[in-house]
Amino acid sequence: MLRFNPQGRLLFLAGFGNLPGDIEVFDIVKKEKIGHIKAPCTVTCEWSPNGKHLLTSTIAPRLRVDNGWKLFEYNGNAIKHQGYDCLLQAEWVPSAKGTYPDFTPEGGKRDAKGNLVRSRKALLFCCKVTWDADSLL
Repeated sequence: MLRFNPQGRLLFLAGFGNLPGDIEVFDIVKKEKIGHIKAPCTVTCEWSPNGKHLLTSTIAPRLRVDNGWKLFEYNGNAIKHQGYDCLLQAEWVPSAKGTYPDFTPEGGKRDAKGNLVRSRKALLFCCKVTWDADSLL
């Protein structure tokens, strides 16, 4: 699977299904790998509207175990995860074009060692949980 972030600067390359769930993130302007994520059992993976985060999910009926979603920064830092007995869909809430400014990986605050400091701002995302009794039988 290949996906550009909404701003078109970052690209992820991922292998799911029979592959182990590795996600590589590239800065296409600098032509370098800037992140790696290990997300086994992933069924879906999408960029956030702000272009800085990835939402991965393990959903039914594709997989009936380990259902849930995980949120990562583009550089591979895990932010949050939530498990469910049965999750049928997880997706970002759409936002209007131009809501978020262009994002460059080198932007943001850095600590004394030069490492990027994670933003503490809350992210808005939607995890739709839908139950269909017929599909669970």
